[in-house]
Amino acid sequence: MYLQNKLLLALKAGILMMTIFVVCLLRAQNAAIPFRYFSLREGLSDWTVTALQKDPSGLLWIGTAHGLQRFDGYKYLTFSTNPSSPYLISDHYVNSLKLFKDSLLVVAYSRNNELFDLIDYRNFKKNTIILKQRGITPSEQVQTIRVDEEGNVLVFTQYKAEGRKMISLYRFDVAKGRFYRISSLPSSFQGEPSDQLFDALKVGREEWILSNNKDSQLILLNHRGILKNFKHKIFWVQNCLWKLSVKGFRF
Repeated sequence: MYLQNKLLLALKAGILMMTIFVVCLLRAQNAAIPFRYFSLREGLSDWTVTALQKDPSGLLWIGTAHGLQRFDGYKYLTFSTNPSSPYLISDHYVNSLKLFKDSLLVVAYSRNNELFDLIDYRNFKKNTIILKQRGITPSEQVQTIRVDEEGNVLVFTQYKAEGRKMISLYRFDVAKGRFYRISSLPSSFQGEPSDQLFDALKVGREEWILSNNKDSQLILLNHRGILKNFKHKIFWVQNCLWKLSVKGFRF
């Protein structure tokens, strides 16, 4: 009798769990998230969307392979290189799009890394920043334009000194309208032609550069030298370094 009672209780518990599961499943199915799809038919300028940024007024800016667009939920306002357009940008292939100093959008381009546009999202006024006319040393090769989590415009460059490749990091001073070098690798850094620049990280009060070497090892370094070589894939997420390995994540 005792065993039968235990089996009966287990059966009732199982039926109850199945009922709860079915009810939850039905609720989840009924609570489907609505999606709206936008394509060329609705006014998108290109199938290739490269960047998204929401401005402080809540409007969405879209970078594509064929221009920049602002979307208000109903219609698109298109910025292009067409001289007859009232909304101009410097190149049609947008690479990145970031908010800078609350009212300005930094628009960088895939095919031209010697300049970027600052566009006021309120009145669409465009200011083209040509890097080597704003403090970047003309002999240095521009590699990457970034906007960090604090809204600073950063530019990575490469150059040779005494036969060795060097990496510099510049920050844009919007008040003075020019770039200032804030970090440069020491001549002891054995740079290779295959090295790539990834990003700038702020650790405490110091700016650090993420790069990699010919062995695909990630390097964290600044003007005081190399901090560490990483042999695993590293991600920078919410001010933390995350390492991906076969054993999972850690930081």
